[in-house]
Amino acid sequence: MVTDLIWHSRIMHDSTLKKSITSEITETDLAFSAETLERNNAGEPVPAARFPKEMRPLFPDGRIPKLPDIFCAGGYWVVSARFAEVMQRCDIGRTAFYPVSFFQSDMKTRVEGDFFHLNFAKIKTAFELD
Repeated sequence: MVTDLIWHSRIMHDSTLKKSITSEITETDLAFSAETLERNNAGEPVPAARFPKEMRPLFPDGRIPKLPDIFCAGGYWVVSARFAEVMQRCDIGRTAFYPVSFFQSDMKTRVEGDFFHLNFAKIKTAFELD
């Protein structure tokens, strides 16, 4: 009987999910943002204060279209509320979801939908070489 399951996906290699989106944190403190992304990608629990609360298009005349259920916004992985709800049914350890709002370039027009940064805080060893 199988007790542990692992979801394997190439989603992080899908270039269509990488969006040209930025934040105040990235633009004012690139080193801080890079450290947050490095720690997150290493599977460390990272506090909510290190993730942007608001994001906008990278380019001043850019527009954010309807967003998918999972995507990469300026290096930060983001999921929809629907996707987060499904993930929370699984053993995700200390993985956390931090709310983030998306705005058009004017920073007044909110992009439709509820979204969360995905803090990867669960490392599961599935294969070890001796």
